[in-house]
Amino acid sequence: MQLNPRVTRLAALVLLTGALSPARALTGAWAGEMASAEGERVEMTYTFSPRGALVLQMPSTGGMRTVEVGYLGQSESWLPPNGGVATGRVLSYSAGPAHFQATISISADRRLFEGVLQQERIQLSLSFQQQGSEVHAIVQQRTEATTVGEPFQPKTQITTTLHRGVLVQR
Repeated sequence: MQLNPRVTRLAALVLLTGALSPARALTGAWAGEMASAEGERVEMTYTFSPRGALVLQMPSTGGMRTVEVGYLGQSESWLPPNGGVATGRVLSYSAGPAHFQATISISADRRLFEGVLQQERIQLSLSFQQQGSEVHAIVQQRTEATTVGEPFQPKTQITTTLHRGVLVQR
């Protein structure tokens, strides 16, 4: 079964903006190379608002939707460009002068064709810790994708990725 790349790559669409102010919160745009244990390397940019909230860019039918991850229990829904409905919820949240941590659950359901439904459940864990002029980042994504309906037997595919990196302010 092929995973929906637009929903699965939501973690890769995390973007951040603002100016650095260590006394208040981790803010601004931070960029660098993130590496997986398997050796995959990807350039990423993460942006935090002036108040220290992580800024996410979600693909939707109306273009990119910007969401600030700012508190525990926060919930947002949107219409992905490939159809269906997606909902994100903040399951854990901690932010301070030099750190940001959150766990976000994303659920997306869409009809592939008559009688066949694809469900994706993504858990995204993000940790950013500022140390001097660098931010140490850890991003883990667990995706569970299930296709149900005739002629398919219910089948679930689970993938987990973990990327670590050191980011510098842009």
